Amino acid sequence: MVSVGRDTETKRSGPFGTRKIKNARTPKEGPNKMAKFRTCTNNGVIAICSEEVYQKIEARAELVRECGRRGLPRPSLPPVSPIFTFSDPNHSSHKLFHTGSTELARELLEGHKVERGWIWVPFSNGVEHTYVQSPESARWEWQFRTTLEEAMDAFGLIRN
Repeated sequence: MVSVGRDTETKRSGPFGTRKIKNARTPKEGPNKMAKFRTCTNNGVIAICSEEVYQKIEARAELVRECGRRGLPRPSLPPVSPIFTFSDPNHSSHKLFHTGSTELARELLEGHKVERGWIWVPFSNGVEHTYVQSPESARWEWQFRTTLEEAMDAFGLIRN
């Protein structure tokens, strides 16, 4: 069972508008308190990562740029993760790869600081494109799969 706080109902304003939240977790509760997250969207898929992961992505991008400036080959590096993905349940990749629905993304981000950032949006080009046309891309994207435990930790949810 997952608990997101006290048995309360409150109205919250967030990046997706104002809504009523049942069993709301206030920003002062949970292990992450009021955390900062970065988001990016592609083809109806929302990618979300913590600020810590985003800083690693930025450092990686700077390393790649520096290699380019020095005339060195682009390094082959594993992806920085976890990056959580959310979509409409009708998206072709939703059930196979995404962390959850866009509605779940809204609920998880409530009470946190959210900013846009450049993030690779895994599984946003659809199963047909990624897995049929490009097996190399499929192997690379597969590394972005996340677990329920990773999501619970990142969004400050508590397991009972």
